[in-house]
Amino acid sequence: MTTLGTVSVDSLTAEYRAHTLVLTADGKVTGDVSHPRFYSLRSSGLVFELEAWYGPPIPHPTTRPYHVTASFNVQVPGDFVTIITANYPKGKQVPIVCEGQDDNGGQGTSPASPAVTALGPVSVGPIKNINAILNKPFQVPAHAIVPRLGEVSIKFPADFLTLTDARIEDTNIVWFFDPVKLGSTQVRVTTEFGIEPLQTTQIYDVHVYPPVQDGKAAPAAAVTTSNVK
Repeated sequence: MTTLGTVSVDSLTAEYRAHTLVLTADGKVTGDVSHPRFYSLRSSGLVFELEAWYGPPIPHPTTRPYHVTASFNVQVPGDFVTIITANYPKGKQVPIVCEGQDDNGGQGTSPASPAVTALGPVSVGPIKNINAILNKPFQVPAHAIVPRLGEVSIKFPADFLTLTDARIEDTNIVWFFDPVKLGSTQVRVTTEFGIEPLQTTQIYDVHVYPPVQDGKAAPAAAVTTSNVK
């Protein structure tokens, strides 16, 4: 099973240039960890997660360094940004350095680090299971109706699933995927509620089968609900 989780980090930096917040991270991961990236928790202000896809497990994984850089459009940043990682689960305060200034913003002393920003509660519904067939499309639906300033986002491993289309159908957003690898992985759909510091996440466990198993057709694509939470 390939699952999403936060990543440990050795160093973090934040720089503001031309209305753009540039975040960088350096650290080490094992060979079964792929695609480290920053993700913005929009409902919590300047709070980000450093996350990656874990699995499937491999025997005797080696360790390798990683370097991640990401840019976000921000009009008026504060003095600090909060970044959640595996070794800083409550968030690490990283000072924002403006372009052309030194690490303490050109001041004689460094600004005091604020308290870690409280994150909005996350509601996770029962896990839904999707049976899919290799190279045959399947769909992931989600309600498209969200409060003003809210948004719906989706996360999936790009080396496991290929997103081919996304569109509105009635009151749903529907994403269309082609599975390109056998095995099990996850898709996560997150709804953020804008001004309210609240988000909900629906997890889909996706099981990709070969076209033929033991001389019989593989299970047809279907979505079922698991009792596991």
